[in-house]
Amino acid sequence: MRKCDAATQSRLLVAALRAHEGENAIVYAPTVARVGETVQYLARCGIDAVGYHGKMDTEKRQRNQERWMADDVRVLVGTLAFGLGINKPSVRAVVHLSLPKSIEQYYQEAGRAGRDGLPADCALLWQSRDAGLLAYFIENLKGQDEKERAWQQYHTIRRFAEAAECRHRQICTHFGETPKWETCSMCDVCAAVPQWLAAPDAVQRRKRKRRGGAGRSAPAATPKSGASGLVEHMREWRRAVAKPNGVPAYVIVHDSHARGDLPAGSFEPERTPGDIGDRNPEGRALRPRYLRRARSVRRRAGDQSRKMMTGLLDCYNKIVHYYSR
Repeated sequence: MRKCDAATQSRLLVAALRAHEGENAIVYAPTVARVGETVQYLARCGIDAVGYHGKMDTEKRQRNQERWMADDVRVLVGTLAFGLGINKPSVRAVVHLSLPKSIEQYYQEAGRAGRDGLPADCALLWQSRDAGLLAYFIENLKGQDEKERAWQQYHTIRRFAEAAECRHRQICTHFGETPKWETCSMCDVCAAVPQWLAAPDAVQRRKRKRRGGAGRSAPAATPKSGASGLVEHMREWRRAVAKPNGVPAYVIVHDSHARGDLPAGSFEPERTPGDIGDRNPEGRALRPRYLRRARSVRRRAGDQSRKMMTGLLDCYNKIVHYYSR
């Protein structure tokens, strides 16, 4: 959680998305206008993103969602209209650019990150003016009971964002649970914040320390495995496989396997309604073509990548067997 001005919010948003470069992210904006402004701002910063909101042309909105689901574009900027029915497991970051209307809304939207069980960042970057915007919406409600409920939700989300108390514990108690633990060791209150969210003064202290020669220089960052040409090639391959079969790319090969994070033996494909086996009764005929392409990638890979490619081929064999039976 971070209360900040507009300039700091923009800087932190870009820092968050660059920290998750090559990975899926959702950015929630409070209004239709902010969606467009944010997409344009990110484009100027060299970050490809698509928008999504209720007033967008239906065809364009659907096309943007499909591009994001297929990994053609990694960042989607949307209003609260986005997300219903979306179950993409490999979302690595969810960033809110304003105070949500309620803890329920925040919990639902933040919960779209890390559904594959791998680490993910959920950040709320809000400004003082958000309170005025929420108050404006509340005062425009017609029913008195509805207005009172909205004010109650407003005060609850303000306390959630401003209190120096474990975020997870606040959510649990809000929904009627009483956890036995006091700290979660995961949120910004209980543990260290991500490097991209570090306070500006802390960043400046580190810079001064390095300039002054005190202490050792920070070790060079380890390149992201997702940035390798091999993994990008595999992502392009699975995208090409998924598109004609009408399924998300992660159904073909999951991101974690494309990066080599998990052992190949742990992969079990998830069967979905209308999956490849249902849509393509000739699944067995597809196997030689895809295996030949995967093997050509393997031949071009260096010794360091051969172990990962073996795992990917094992995953693919299981997928083909599963969807062809």
